[in-house]
Amino acid sequence: YEFPEDEKCWELKDQYMYGSDILVAPIVYENKTSREVYLPKRAKWTNLHDGKEYDGGQSILVEAPLEVIPVFTRDNKKAQWIGMI
Repeated sequence: YEFPEDEKCWELKDQYMYGSDILVAPIVYENKTSREVYLPKRAKWTNLHDGKEYDGGQSILVEAPLEVIPVFTRDNKKAQWIGMI
């Protein structure tokens, strides 16, 4: 609902927006420690675990060991959370 103009978002079933600024991409398959995450267009995305920034409109591969759920913030809105999640 946050990105109606980005058709790629229409197909996503295993990641979601938590409010308007947080993207959550949990591991949904057993024995996986990485996953592909699509970052919607028209935003800059920051990984809240390591602070790495990405341009939207692309898919990235992220490491996600058992204790990590991939979480990204949109346009650095929750930068104070980097390293806390």
